[in-house]
Amino acid sequence: LITPQEGVFLGAAAVWLRDHGPARVEGIAATSREQIGRSIAEGVMAGESVEGVASRIVKDRRAATPARARLIGGTEVHAAANYGALAAVTQAGPAIDKIWLRRGDARVRPAHATAHGQRRLVTDEFAIGGYAMQYPGDSSRGAPASLTVGCRCVLGYESARRAPRRAA
Repeated sequence: LITPQEGVFLGAAAVWLRDHGPARVEGIAATSREQIGRSIAEGVMAGESVEGVASRIVKDRRAATPARARLIGGTEVHAAANYGALAAVTQAGPAIDKIWLRRGDARVRPAHATAHGQRRLVTDEFAIGGYAMQYPGDSSRGAPASLTVGCRCVLGYESARRAPRRAA
């Protein structure tokens, strides 16, 4: 049995994937073209035949596919989940703070480490690395891939009356 809030979360995440997925895939396709271009250039510089370059492209693409697929899938699902959670919490009303929480390990981006603990009303934006973001993984306001791809940050939520907001 799904609670109403879980229904809002799942519905919002599905809508996010439907609305944002195609545009984000265009960037993925461009990156794949760049990877293939690099394979061709490396093959040519190595003096490989057409068959050798073709083999290099297949080898490079196959070798990168599982890891790349995990990165792409993880990035898109993470952004959709953060969006869905925010949509569910937003229905509770504007008197809720969202709090940017980073992972506490060596892989955290400097901009995300700096953002850790930022508090905003659910309707307000965070300032992350010079970009406005509503939630981890949000690229709708121009945040680049360097701030969104592979992001593992999450939002915490708390009554807006409990603690003062922390500036960026």
